[in-house]
Amino acid sequence: MVDAVAALLSGAPGYAEVSPCPALRPYVRCIWTLCDPRPATNFERVLPDGCCEVILNHADPFRTQDGVQPLWMAVGELRGPLAIAPTGEARLIGIRFEPGGLFPFLGGRSVAELNDGFEGLEGALREALRCARSVAAIEVALLDRLGPSSGFVRAAARAIRASRGQVEIGQLADELRVGARNLERAFAREVGLAPKFLARVERFQAVLRSIGSGPPPAWAELAQSCGYSDQPHLIRDFTRFAGTSPAAYLRETHGLNDQFVGNVQ
Repeated sequence: MVDAVAALLSGAPGYAEVSPCPALRPYVRCIWTLCDPRPATNFERVLPDGCCEVILNHADPFRTQDGVQPLWMAVGELRGPLAIAPTGEARLIGIRFEPGGLFPFLGGRSVAELNDGFEGLEGALREALRCARSVAAIEVALLDRLGPSSGFVRAAARAIRASRGQVEIGQLADELRVGARNLERAFAREVGLAPKFLARVERFQAVLRSIGSGPPPAWAELAQSCGYSDQPHLIRDFTRFAGTSPAAYLRETHGLNDQFVGNVQ
């Protein structure tokens, strides 16, 4: 089997996702690679999915509407759309963490401190990731620096995702035998989002997956099945996270985000 990271570094085009080794699966959703030699002419939206990511760029930088992104980034959860476009060849390695999954690799620092970007990672981990030339090397770098975290935070995040955001947070706290305020504080430190906000993101992602293929949706039925009080509620939340209405989103092309959403199970 061809190693996805080695293939990317050799210039093989395409997008791929690799499941991490079993020891990392509670923390890492996937390791992904993206190689495209053709620069895009338009900005594309990257949309919130509740995950932190470490991104290792081995080619040309991406630009945002505010400037040029650094080549090496550790980024927290998005709260709204991020418009990006490559300035040249795209050759990226990404580590997508489960909600709360990045925290054990920060040496006790809060996820909220990721405004330091890649420099917010512990120094030895930064250098190991810079030098990684295979999926196995990335896994070893992470396993060597895996620290403690709150199991109930990851359990709560898993429950929120499994329910597609349709879980009552107070009841979830009771089931986990943790106070609601303690859950909120731990989420702020380890996830970077409030539990209710993560639930909103998961509902939004459920909508994205539902409208990604097939005929135009019946919006009122979709709102009900995805846990919204009504169709206007769905439209408000969708517009908040996507920066455009659901109908307008369907008329657009957004290949980069479709790659990410289409590979979510």
